[in-house]
Amino acid sequence: MCAKPGAIGIERARIAREILARAEHAGCRVVLPFDAQLATELAANVPHRVADIVDIDDDEMILDIGPKSVRQVHETLADAK
Repeated sequence: MCAKPGAIGIERARIAREILARAEHAGCRVVLPFDAQLATELAANVPHRVADIVDIDDDEMILDIGPKSVRQVHETLADAK
């Protein structure tokens, strides 16, 4: 993945860091995906693949979280109080 951070990307990163800091301060855990289902277009029956977040090609979009991330969410919810 070759992300080119523009002004919007930099601002989004700042907001994300702020959200994570507030969550930590409140004792909350934010669960972020580390794999995803990817495709080059959003349409029915298009070829897709699952890859780690850091391995997304420039022409791909994230369609959903991947199976490892689904397991992580299930485990987190199972431990929720």
